[in-house]
Amino acid sequence: MAGGQTLRLLTVGKSGSGKSTLNKDILRALRGRYRHLVICNIKRELSEFVPPWARFVVSDGERVDEEKLYRFIKRYRRVFFQVIDPKPQAFMDKLGRAVMRLRHVHVVVDEAHNLLEHGKEGRGFLMAITGGREQGISFQFITQSVMAGAGGLSKVVQRQCTHFITFRLTDVAEVKRILEMFGELGEGVARLARYNPQEGDPHPSEYAVKHMDASRAEVVRRDPADPARLRAYRLGS
Repeated sequence: MAGGQTLRLLTVGKSGSGKSTLNKDILRALRGRYRHLVICNIKRELSEFVPPWARFVVSDGERVDEEKLYRFIKRYRRVFFQVIDPKPQAFMDKLGRAVMRLRHVHVVVDEAHNLLEHGKEGRGFLMAITGGREQGISFQFITQSVMAGAGGLSKVVQRQCTHFITFRLTDVAEVKRILEMFGELGEGVARLARYNPQEGDPHPSEYAVKHMDASRAEVVRRDPADPARLRAYRLGS
């Protein structure tokens, strides 16, 4: 990232949890800190950060020309790829290699458990994640699950993250995974309040953040005096 630390942000939360709203706020806060912005999603969400003429639908990654992909990113600087290919590995592989030819790139991958499934990530993209720090390549991953194994999010993504953000998770297996990744929060992940106006809860969702490089963790909770506002509290010692 131009003039700063390279980030690897990973946010997990179910649909409607507030993770998209938070990540949009993060993207706005990071403006001016990168030279190129690359956003990938299986939906159109987040395309508003990119002008209409720099949005591209990927239906067959095998047919994407890697050199043209690189030139497309270099020319437009802010690009959006809606990846509807049921086998996205080929495209993500080429995208990773194209990004590695640039400097100061911020890459956003929404629905990362679909586009970067464990064992099917694409070697080029893995190289960008693990080897792109010197070129100022940062990543922002958004996912509904951090479960390991077939169909789950890439373990490389999980190991490489510098900041891990989680919203409420209640599935027993997912809570167990949070215990492994975020011991300071542990089973407390199931007790985080969630925005749910349909059931009479109009207040913002709570979430927790672990700064992996600094071994620091905090939970962002509703202010008891004003539940419409959020306050950060340190976790652990």
